[in-house]
Amino acid sequence: MQLYPVNSRRGVAKMYTLVVTDYRTIGNTLEYIGRFLESCSDYVDIVIVDNSDANDGKAYLDGNTIVYTRLLFKGLEVYQFKMFGKELCLIDAAGNGGYSKGNNLGAALSDSLFDNPYYIFSNNDIEFLGTFSFARITNIFKKHENIGIVGPKVIASDGGRQNPRKSKGFISHMILQPYNIMCLGCRLNRWLWNLGDDKRGRCGWVSGSFMIVRRDSFEQINGFDEGVFLYAEEMIISERLRIHGMHTVYEPGLTVVHHHQGAKSNYRLRKQNHISMRYYYGKYRGIREPWLRLSDFCFESAESIYSIKHKVEDRFRVYIDKFES
Repeated sequence: MQLYPVNSRRGVAKMYTLVVTDYRTIGNTLEYIGRFLESCSDYVDIVIVDNSDANDGKAYLDGNTIVYTRLLFKGLEVYQFKMFGKELCLIDAAGNGGYSKGNNLGAALSDSLFDNPYYIFSNNDIEFLGTFSFARITNIFKKHENIGIVGPKVIASDGGRQNPRKSKGFISHMILQPYNIMCLGCRLNRWLWNLGDDKRGRCGWVSGSFMIVRRDSFEQINGFDEGVFLYAEEMIISERLRIHGMHTVYEPGLTVVHHHQGAKSNYRLRKQNHISMRYYYGKYRGIREPWLRLSDFCFESAESIYSIKHKVEDRFRVYIDKFES
């Protein structure tokens, strides 16, 4: 069966597609989409990318007896179904190719189905503060053709701000920052952290947890760089835009809450983050291999110090508990 455009509401200006790349959390993703549609006053098309090899999306639809139409796109299964009063599209990526590859696939499906000029790339752990509209974002894109990405104010669960971001140097980011985070408890954030001032306008990059991208710009740079599996995607796409004379801007007029807990307690994820940052600095900032190897040493040594520190602290707590008892 061939793909066909999803029916849209008559008389409604179609501008945006929400692309959510999911990995083994399809129930959470659908709940998030429900919250998004309830909060957003604009008409937005929806594409979900099931980025696993477990067919979680189809299993969820079958398990909840949700009626769907089964189609094909680039040889992959697509399921069109109705939920929250509108048509949703879910594509089975048939494997976890990473955040970049998943979002590129979602954008390509959007182009085929909807032909919308803007994408909203979003995680499923976003919360909205009341109702909102993308009208302000649309005006920015229309007034400035050299703007490729707009990022809203993103705040964490504890109220800390996550946007906008500054482009940092290799030494501060890859040599000193591992020790700052793992050994010094982020005491040097004032000098080393990449969070910029809370001011509207151009910035180095914005959080990939929720960002709005112009389709024409996205296509000009061939989308996300699939050379990274996870992390650094937003840094890289902003760098690719700059190479082509386009910019990323911060718009605090829209605020979302990002409930992501981070990877600070997980070595595997921290390692993946380092690998992606290494790729970014090597390919896009021209850092040579000896310096990249030095960054590998700094990362691993900081991790070792962190591990030893916690083992000592844990043993000390045992002695204290015995003494107090």
